[in-house]
Amino acid sequence: MWTIIAIIIGIWMLMTLVIIHELGHFWAAKKMWVKVLEFGVWIPPKATTLWTDKDGTSYTLNRIPLWGFVRLKGENPDDEEEFLANDSLITATLWSKIVILLAGITMNFIATYLIFVVVFMVGVTPLSIVPDTSISNASYLSPTVASLQSKWYTDGDITQQAAIVQDVLSSSRAQQQWIVSWDRIVSVWWVSMWLYDILMNLSQLSGSLQLGVEKADWTVVSYGYICSDTPCQLWVSFARPLFNRVQLGHQAWWAAWSELTYQSSAMMRGLGRIGASLISFDAQTTANGLKMMSGPAGVIKIGQDIINTRGRSAYLAFAWLISLSLALFNLLPIPALDGGRVVWSIIQVVGRFKPQKYFVIENYINMFFFIALMALWIYVLWQDLVRAWGLFGG
Repeated sequence: MWTIIAIIIGIWMLMTLVIIHELGHFWAAKKMWVKVLEFGVWIPPKATTLWTDKDGTSYTLNRIPLWGFVRLKGENPDDEEEFLANDSLITATLWSKIVILLAGITMNFIATYLIFVVVFMVGVTPLSIVPDTSISNASYLSPTVASLQSKWYTDGDITQQAAIVQDVLSSSRAQQQWIVSWDRIVSVWWVSMWLYDILMNLSQLSGSLQLGVEKADWTVVSYGYICSDTPCQLWVSFARPLFNRVQLGHQAWWAAWSELTYQSSAMMRGLGRIGASLISFDAQTTANGLKMMSGPAGVIKIGQDIINTRGRSAYLAFAWLISLSLALFNLLPIPALDGGRVVWSIIQVVGRFKPQKYFVIENYINMFFFIALMALWIYVLWQDLVRAWGLFGG
């Protein structure tokens, strides 16, 4: 029952992030005097028109419960009068186009910052810990062990907490090896390890592993485990480390900005690594890049684990980290994304393309990349359902 509730919450969380993004485009278009023909919740076919405002914008509810959209005047070249009208997107000034196209991303950034302020004020437990060699000393959501201990955000020595299994992915290799909840992983290759050791070193391991697992009757069983993923994944979640809540009061305003800049930098580096691996001519490198990606199904599963182990404020912080990642991804200069459309708007002005010619060229290129992105999205969705939800015999 709780799984169904978590899935519903996750879907609505993703919906909210998308609607806020589209509200940015909507608001900017209105301010830049570009007519908004439709603001749609979910995607067509249309179920009903909720109302129409004095500017002629229709607010619609559609039948497929995914995402949302804003339809602007001038996106249909078949209607030449509308296409070339003064309040059309195509005939708008370059500055107006840039403002409209980047407004959704800007809205995601602003909303993420304000949510970070809220969660740091009410208190939030860290989402993850990273090695002390990391640059994340300024991060509260992904702190180093040293920063956690220096700021008294942990009870006891976090490097010596037991690796107690809380949940095991259905149909995973861990479950096939008879690893169950409340087992304790005590060693890897007969070397004693705490939770911190496993979390920090697992990504460097691959191939076969020998796990020492302490069962409920205190006996230790040795399991051979084949780790085919890079980085290695056990597909288990561990019992919550002894984190204290980060509660910053009036300092939350500055901490939220620091967190936003740190997470943005980390995400851009991550996107760079994934992008480089996807365009690599090495098949294994490309496969590893695909494994690094996660889509809506994976996000919902991770969110379920976070709300179970760290509470509502941590889930809220996680949700808006997803909002930030969507904004940064949309900022990339890839056709069909907002960043790509900004590039094409600049090309239109520099190349002095007529609106009709510019639209045809951009439309074909956008369509190609849209199909490619949808194919990638479907693959990542399937990958998430296999590895995160244990479907299809994964």
